Amino acid sequence: MTVLDKVKEDMLKSRNMGNRGGRGGRGRGGNVGGRGGGHTGSSQTGGGRGRGRGGSTMANKKDFLDELRRQLKQRTHVMSNSDNEKYLPYAADAEVSLTVEELLVLQRQYERELPRVRIQTKFNYAWGLIKSNIKREQQLGVRLMQEIYQEHAERQRECVYYLAIGHYKLGDYASARVFVEQLLALEPENAQAKSLRKLIDDRVSHDGLIGLALSGGALALVGIAAATFFRRSK
Repeated sequence: MTVLDKVKEDMLKSRNMGNRGGRGGRGRGGNVGGRGGGHTGSSQTGGGRGRGRGGSTMANKKDFLDELRRQLKQRTHVMSNSDNEKYLPYAADAEVSLTVEELLVLQRQYERELPRVRIQTKFNYAWGLIKSNIKREQQLGVRLMQEIYQEHAERQRECVYYLAIGHYKLGDYASARVFVEQLLALEPENAQAKSLRKLIDDRVSHDGLIGLALSGGALALVGIAAATFFRRSK
């Protein structure tokens, strides 16, 4: 049984108990009045007892709901600490660009809210830009995400990851590594962050080897040219 199912079941039980208490009080009040030959005071006393039970049930129900809210709040807090990596995409998702129409929807919503743009609106637009294959859009997305990171402490944890992805896509692997290491310092077992760090390291290693190969090729060409020159000089 899920938490919501348990909530519904308990609330239904509580409601039924309240209904039975109220009906019972009214019934007893009526009977007292009948036996006493119209003792209004007894009838009112009975009705009062019925209302008293109903009020007690409502109070219990309120206590139950308050406790339920407290437990759900605590459960949500636990989820945000233990299962939070579920809410971060893998870097591969950043390679899937939005359509022109989809990005335009985010852009219009962002522009419509200027100059007081909601954080989520800005975040959605920034992420959509980072996912783009156009460098200037990626750069704008990183800039907007950086603003959220600097201005809203409660969003820094997720922003630091998206900034790592943004810099990775821009080819700024040093900055990408700095941001992803910030997240891993707090969440060493975060699967998405560990995967992104491996991608960054692999790319740095790959580009480094290419750089060595290019520089080696250039040196070889210089050597060939020099040898040809010396042969001709002789």
